[in-house]
Amino acid sequence: MSIHLCRVPAAAVIPLGGELRAVYAAAFSRPPWGESAAQCDDFLVRLRDQVGRPGFRCVVARATDDGTVCGFVLGGIASRTAAEPLWTPRLDAVVGPEVVEGCLRDRFELLELAVTPPCQRRGIGGSLLDAVLAGLPCECAWLVTRQDAVAARRLYARRGWLDMAVVQFPGHAEPRVIMASPSRSAGWPDVVTPTRSPARWRRRVGECPGSSG
Repeated sequence: MSIHLCRVPAAAVIPLGGELRAVYAAAFSRPPWGESAAQCDDFLVRLRDQVGRPGFRCVVARATDDGTVCGFVLGGIASRTAAEPLWTPRLDAVVGPEVVEGCLRDRFELLELAVTPPCQRRGIGGSLLDAVLAGLPCECAWLVTRQDAVAARRLYARRGWLDMAVVQFPGHAEPRVIMASPSRSAGWPDVVTPTRSPARWRRRVGECPGSSG
């Protein structure tokens, strides 16, 4: 299958919600996520908040033959002025508000990356990831994913993303992993845990110029 990538302006994302939900459901109703139809509907609720984030980006993969959406990626700055991201209140509890404020807020958060199962293992996920991060003003980005999402974590690891911490959210049986994309700074350890100082997190996760305040 031949696909092409296109960046979608924030104002045009909500009208694509039905197509994006179909991709989301196809990707995340399967193991290890096993999301229900109601949880897939919740994606559309989150989407309305996500498009309002500073620096919001959306890149869509479409099949060139019929224009079907087969993948997408979303991201934006985890700003104090934006709607609360899904994980931030729980991140406060598990890694501490100092780490959240000093290292994760006001940085680019990769919010969603989904590819339909028939189109997986064809490099589409990696192409979407590269496209959404291209020209990013932040030194690097971060995300939260399931610890048992082996294929997803392998995709990020192949591009140099590192595990920053393994965290356990209340109400979730499976731990989550905070990952950060490669920093331009050299000499960082492979794993940075929440027990280390926020200054180390800040240097690893990097600054996003003009996003603080």
